[in-house]
Amino acid sequence: MNKHLKLMLGFALAATFTACKKDQTAKDDSPGKLKDRVDLKMTLPGQSNQEVYLQPQANGTYQAAWFGTMTFGDIPHPIVNVQNGLPIPAIEILSPNNEYLEIMTAGPYFVVIRPTFVGDPNVTREEFKKFRTAYEDHIYNRKNQYFQLAEPDLPNMDNYVNVNNTGNGEIIVKGMIVSSTSSPSKMSIVSHTFQPPKPAVEMYYLFPEYIVGNVLYTITGNSQGAVQEVTAEDITTHTPIPVYGYSGSYTETLNGVHVQDLKIWTTPNSFITYTGDLQ
Repeated sequence: MNKHLKLMLGFALAATFTACKKDQTAKDDSPGKLKDRVDLKMTLPGQSNQEVYLQPQANGTYQAAWFGTMTFGDIPHPIVNVQNGLPIPAIEILSPNNEYLEIMTAGPYFVVIRPTFVGDPNVTREEFKKFRTAYEDHIYNRKNQYFQLAEPDLPNMDNYVNVNNTGNGEIIVKGMIVSSTSSPSKMSIVSHTFQPPKPAVEMYYLFPEYIVGNVLYTITGNSQGAVQEVTAEDITTHTPIPVYGYSGSYTETLNGVHVQDLKIWTTPNSFITYTGDLQ
């Protein structure tokens, strides 16, 4: 597998929202209104003026009050040495009752369309695809035909997704998930206009494949030589498998990656370990 510099992006999705007032339109999701908007819609405890905490639930999900109650699924994320405001590389939004017409994510960012929408969400979907491309160009440090960075700065979603572009009652909710030391889950929702601390998003090394039995573990490491992200998938059914924790370090080799003291918790009380080369 290619060992070049890459970023783990996740685009898993689905969501749930409690009912909101119909006159709470998408244009309310504008800069400068975060505190007023969220305070009015708060249904769960625990928020500051600038963030809404993802609250851990007994069933392993997370909930946050962002224009109603959003439910998030398994999101591997740092729980030690947490740095405030760093974007979460991949998020999952659950929708057990199919309460959203459309859910879109790019790394830490999300856009959801409420069921009060009365038209085709295709326009917004296509706009978000363009935003996702710009986001990936920035994360991957992609270059244009002139060998210059195609997207040197973190793109602004508002330059791509026009919330009032269809004229048919479209209601869109935007946001992003970042690390937070004050949140019980160490994750919070903030406005999609939030500017992360520099570096905006850390670059990651994607490791060669690590397979145990019928489980494929996708592993990335940060620029400090530490394992930064681990996700798992059943290679037979192609379904996600929960990862309850991870740790370890790595060094690059000529042919791949040497992993030292890799530990992956497969349940809350058990784990697998590995030290060796991945090629």
